[in-house]
Amino acid sequence: MNFSENLRRLRKAKDIKQEALAEAMNVSRQTVSKWENGTAMPDFKKLNALAEYFGVTMDELLGLSLIHISEPTRQEA
Repeated sequence: MNFSENLRRLRKAKDIKQEALAEAMNVSRQTVSKWENGTAMPDFKKLNALAEYFGVTMDELLGLSLIHISEPTRQEA
């Protein structure tokens, strides 16, 4: 997977809307959309902030190594 796919996957895994991620990164929702569509890339500082925000390495975020996202488990009543 590449950066844009990883970003979208990480955001959706945490159930975060583009608007919320944009606010956390101090960018517009349109910027997050461009990152996820692969039409723009964040600068180094934003890449580092995104990796820290999602608890992954920059290599994982950029698709240079695999990301292990744990799926939430359902507890039976």
